[in-house]
Amino acid sequence: MGFLKNMAGSGGRFAGDVAGAILHPGQTLEGVTGLLQGMAERSGVTPPANGVPHAPYVDALVNLYKHRYGSWDNLKSTLS
Repeated sequence: MGFLKNMAGSGGRFAGDVAGAILHPGQTLEGVTGLLQGMAERSGVTPPANGVPHAPYVDALVNLYKHRYGSWDNLKSTLS
């Protein structure tokens, strides 16, 4: 039952997030470009633009997935 309740809540949050991305394209573009710049910085392709590092965008995304799916216990917690 916890899994189904979690799915309903997650589905609602997902729909809200998608709507937010559509309604606020400037913020969406800023987030996506920040993530791409951070990936380029992490790979050593480019230095930080204007001295502002974007690698924390990548770190935040990695930490999000690590927290949710990085171990069996985290995965079980995410699903329940």
